[in-house]
Amino acid sequence: MFIAAVSTALLVTSCGGSSTSSGSGGGATPAKLFPTDFEGVCQGATVSKAKAYDKAAKTHKVLYFETYKDKLLEQSTDLPADWTVTFDANSDAYASIDLVGCAVRTGSTFVKDCGGYEKDDKPTSNTVKINDATYAVSIREATTGKELAKTEMEGTTTVCPMLQSFDGDNQTVENYASPKKEDLVAFFKPFVQP
Repeated sequence: MFIAAVSTALLVTSCGGSSTSSGSGGGATPAKLFPTDFEGVCQGATVSKAKAYDKAAKTHKVLYFETYKDKLLEQSTDLPADWTVTFDANSDAYASIDLVGCAVRTGSTFVKDCGGYEKDDKPTSNTVKINDATYAVSIREATTGKELAKTEMEGTTTVCPMLQSFDGDNQTVENYASPKKEDLVAFFKPFVQP
């Protein structure tokens, strides 16, 4: 009996345990935001931990997503460096994002096949299909998902990629032209730099 009571007491004590945390209030440190947390904004989702958009503010920070294959991928490097943020292990840099730019591919037109790709200096049967593409481009508030403006843009190309990743020696990969960077910057600018 005594052993069972001591075991139960120890079990209850160990389950209740105490924890220590840094910071005020004794609570856990909130999780940092990452670019993937903002993907859903392109479909109207919200990111409550992001900075609220204030049209009158002098500066704004934006993340940009574009359709890659069949999902959205962060492509903020297509924007001016001072418009966006980069990860910082010592801060929650992405909490300063108040705008999300989106380019969702809505259509494509085949242009041509590209071949001649080699692996280890040997020819392969790999092919890249080059496509022009149409995109629904929008700019949205990060915290609310509200669409502030939208337009349609075209991506066109006839240039075969010099480098392309393949999963074998006989694969066909679809490649879609992106909207021109200067067109994206011109469209986003009135919201990022009012």
